[in-house]
Amino acid sequence: MRIAMVIDEARAMWGRLARRERLLVFVAFGALLGLVALITVLKVNQAIEDRISRIAYKEDGLARVIDMSSGFREAQEEQQRLESLLRGQEDLSLFSYLEEIARGQEISIANMTPRQPVTEGNIREETVEVSLESVTLDKVAALVNAVQRSPHMIRISSMRVRRRGSADEVQASFTVSSYALAGTG
Repeated sequence: MRIAMVIDEARAMWGRLARRERLLVFVAFGALLGLVALITVLKVNQAIEDRISRIAYKEDGLARVIDMSSGFREAQEEQQRLESLLRGQEDLSLFSYLEEIARGQEISIANMTPRQPVTEGNIREETVEVSLESVTLDKVAALVNAVQRSPHMIRISSMRVRRRGSADEVQASFTVSSYALAGTG
């Protein structure tokens, strides 16, 4: 009943308005509707842009995950390949092997110092610090080449060479690591 009264009163007021006033009310009402429509369109547009931005962010994340998964697969394949090589090699005493190589090159090793073996996953790394005194540079190079060409999983990780008293002789030290499966050797 109250709504009907409000409607009747609005009609009465409309009837009392002059033609110019009615036109002004139409223009004001149209401007108000236009403003509401503009605000609605801007809000919807902003929501769409936000969603597009979130989709792009998630697509980038997905692309990174795909890249990482392929890199992970490659790393797994490389690990399996290396483990297969390690399974196929016989047990190795790094000390004895280095002495044997040095004897073959007619080099006397001044000192060999072992480091504590490190096991990571199922790979065990044995490391030895080798020191050479008063040797020629070509003999050091021959020894390093023989170690690097070894059929075993052996790598030289660091090396220091200093000139000795004579121009032909040097003092050298290097770190040699061998790798094996943790349950063996």
